[in-house]
Amino acid sequence: MRASYTHCVRPREKGVGGTILGAAAAGLAGAGPVGVLAVGALGRALTQEAPLSLEEAVRRVLEESHVQLVTVRRPTRFSADVLFRDKDGSFWTVDSKLDPLGQWTADSRDDALYDALIKEFGNWKAERGR
Repeated sequence: MRASYTHCVRPREKGVGGTILGAAAAGLAGAGPVGVLAVGALGRALTQEAPLSLEEAVRRVLEESHVQLVTVRRPTRFSADVLFRDKDGSFWTVDSKLDPLGQWTADSRDDALYDALIKEFGNWKAERGR
């Protein structure tokens, strides 16, 4: 039997900024109420699934585990490390490095770093029975 692999991607968050900006632009352009609604909906659709930043995505996972994020450091575009403090006040790090020769977009690179960091954090929790 083959083991399954789950790839973690950064959570996406629905935005309202596109709705507000689109509706405001339509209103300033003299569009009627229907035009304002239509342009606002288009703006919302364009910004609906924006990924969280790497730092915010990691912060949320750590907070769910009652661990405090101290910092996310990006020494290069292809690496990241996370310094955090556990409930007992001890400091820990997890890190990730990607192949710089890979075919990365900015989003796929941050998703891959997030995936590796979250798995390392999961290993840290498992080793400590948390």
